[in-house]
Amino acid sequence: MTSNPPTNFHHPYQPYNVQLDFMRAVYDVLEKGNGQVGILESPTGTGKSLSLICAALTWLRAHKRARFEASFEATAAGMRGEPEWMVEAALRRKSGELARRWEEREAGLERVRVRERE
Repeated sequence: MTSNPPTNFHHPYQPYNVQLDFMRAVYDVLEKGNGQVGILESPTGTGKSLSLICAALTWLRAHKRARFEASFEATAAGMRGEPEWMVEAALRRKSGELARRWEEREAGLERVRVRERE
């Protein structure tokens, strides 16, 4: 699944070149996977923490999107030769299941947030 790092890391400010380089390096390490370890350094005050968070979340969004799309492709490929209406129904069911899981996860997070506020 190796690809080029994105150009937009959703950094809340206009990132400096050193931050962009850092985010690209983080993204590259995460993208390669397979237990790869990245040792990254940057001078104090260059925004490493924020850059690390932005790069990691950008990678996670891309990774989840790719898995989501692959699951739909696999479902459609597994139903090759079936009538189109059956494939569409299966994909709608899969979409509904994924939406339900998302809502359950969000509800669980909200319960945790409420407990933390208390």
